[in-house]
Amino acid sequence: MPLLQDRTDAFIVRVWCEPGQGGAPPVEWRGSIEHVESGRRLGFRDTAELAAFLQPYIDRLLASHATPH
Repeated sequence: MPLLQDRTDAFIVRVWCEPGQGGAPPVEWRGSIEHVESGRRLGFRDTAELAAFLQPYIDRLLASHATPH
């Protein structure tokens, strides 16, 4: 099991729509992501922020696949 744990990351992603003021239709999608192991969190308003948060974890996982265990 340790090898699997070294090659995975778990995240909690929440997405919601902020309601407009005064009964207006929803104006903006928002979200949050949390890395389960570290507890590191980010609130985001677009997918570029989400991708930037994930990229270091993806890079680390790709690097771990490139080296033999």
